[in-house]
Amino acid sequence: MTTPFRGILAGLVLLIGVVAPALADGPFNDLVSMSGEEMDGLPQANDGKWTLVMFWVNDCHACEAQKPDISAFSDKHKDGDISVVGINMDGRSNLVEVREHEKASNATFDSYVGELVLIASNIKLLTDEDFRGTPTYMLLDPENNVIAYNPGMLIMSDLDSFVARNVYGQ
Repeated sequence: MTTPFRGILAGLVLLIGVVAPALADGPFNDLVSMSGEEMDGLPQANDGKWTLVMFWVNDCHACEAQKPDISAFSDKHKDGDISVVGINMDGRSNLVEVREHEKASNATFDSYVGELVLIASNIKLLTDEDFRGTPTYMLLDPENNVIAYNPGMLIMSDLDSFVARNVYGQ
């Protein structure tokens, strides 16, 4: 596998020449919705749009600080070419606490819950990068190929510029 090129663009690690399995091929099939429904992957990954995935946990202060910006990004693009989804990594056994936490955060994007070890394994499979912590972001193209991966907070103006160029061709 080719070593990822670490670009400054949008604060995201661009994966150039990396052939990563698409989400439809199996990763993230262990998630549940906030209502406890078993998910077969991310519904947003099949909507023909780009997908920005935010990986988060309840006790991550940086995640909470970024959720309003990610929600605003989601609202801005909801009728466009990008879906936003969250994946909470606190585990199914904590679903009630995660649901309460998510409701209190007022995030405007859907989130799902999964197990840390399985999600970290899926991230490694898709990016050839070890999971380092939350928040972490992954950008998928409409065919569910990983285009960018970013451990850590995003600079929203950089994300907007990246999306304008790479998604909308501006």
